[in-house]
Amino acid sequence: MVIVGPSHFVWASCPDTAYFVKPALYHGKGGKWQDSKLKSIKRLQKQGAMGVEIVPHFSGAYYYVGTYTVGEAEPMSAEQFEQLPEKAQRGIVESSGKPVEFESLRVLYLSGKLLAIRFPVRRIGFNPQLHRYLRLNA
Repeated sequence: MVIVGPSHFVWASCPDTAYFVKPALYHGKGGKWQDSKLKSIKRLQKQGAMGVEIVPHFSGAYYYVGTYTVGEAEPMSAEQFEQLPEKAQRGIVESSGKPVEFESLRVLYLSGKLLAIRFPVRRIGFNPQLHRYLRLNA
């Protein structure tokens, strides 16, 4: 099970499809650009056809929405980045570097010089027992 928030999880068509959104690169030590590690996404992808239970945390509440598979990385254009909700844009930019670099990094994303990536998330099932348990114990 994974709890997701609006800074790195965006619905395309709730509850059937969504995306995890991440920076492709981050400004590491010594000012060098490095590939994002994406360990959490890779762990979810290893679940394969069995999928992973997703529980979004939005507006102060948790919601069980089903079992999902996580697809392969897709690069996002500057236009796609700009169309993301503000919280998702902020999450990507903040994960890309230091807080003092926020505005300059955001400009790089909006100009297409720095790319975000998205991982498609597709609903494959729903566990009514887990749903009932979570509602009773929330």
